Amino acid sequence: MKCFKIDFMRQYTGRIWIYLLPLLVIAVIGGSLYMLTGRPQRPKSSEPEAISLYCSAELKLPLEEIVESFQRRTGIRVRVNYNSDHLLFDRLAIDRPDLFLAAGDFYVNQAKAMNLTETIHQVAGLEPVILVNDDNHHNIQGVADLAAPQIRLGLGDKDSAIGKITEQIFHKSDIDVDKIRSSTHISAFTSGELARYVELGRVDAAIVWQPAARQYHHRTRIINIPSELNIVSSVNVAIIKDSSEKETAGQFIEFLRGNMAKDIFEKYDYIRYNANTTPLSR
Repeated sequence: MKCFKIDFMRQYTGRIWIYLLPLLVIAVIGGSLYMLTGRPQRPKSSEPEAISLYCSAELKLPLEEIVESFQRRTGIRVRVNYNSDHLLFDRLAIDRPDLFLAAGDFYVNQAKAMNLTETIHQVAGLEPVILVNDDNHHNIQGVADLAAPQIRLGLGDKDSAIGKITEQIFHKSDIDVDKIRSSTHISAFTSGELARYVELGRVDAAIVWQPAARQYHHRTRIINIPSELNIVSSVNVAIIKDSSEKETAGQFIEFLRGNMAKDIFEKYDYIRYNANTTPLSR
């Protein structure tokens, strides 16, 4: 019985040391570092660098490809939150991402006016077009035809990027925005949703961004808007002032403005941005 108690105590003590020894090693190392530096040191994280990007859902197709290329080349992770521009804008001051990438000028300029951003960089352009059903049985030829009462019109929500641009285009064509909104058949937050409604035949026409029109090309037809009546919009990116990863965010902006990203944007029917030209929006 005595031998059994001794063996049991030895096993019990051995098990205790198995758990205590790593803690003692950590304590000794931590104490040594404190003695050397005057403050406790945290071990360096093995996690790769990461940045957070709030990105317009309108830009998802090219951005997924651009982000993948950037991560593969740099090892820097990009955590992307895709949503409607106005919903992302509403969260900037609360969530404080590192970057804000918007389809259009309005919300980036609003963020700048509220002192939320640093420099703004243009990376591409978006051209609005009219998308109609392929039979176009109402014979829609231009912006003015969209105001006809028989047209089942899809329209961007008044707070969305495409909705704000559409209202400006209506103003240039002397169309009463309030009147046409009151008779709108379907409203949506993104250009892609509107293009999909046209393709499904749920509406007769909608003003959408060119990339969305190209994406939903089955059973649809594109009608270009004359340049004197159109408003080509900028795709802009800005670093958020409270970002803790400004240097890394700057690397991503450089990549966005490089030839590889420009080629990807162009592949998806965005307007290629040239730094030597004036801003695209007008």
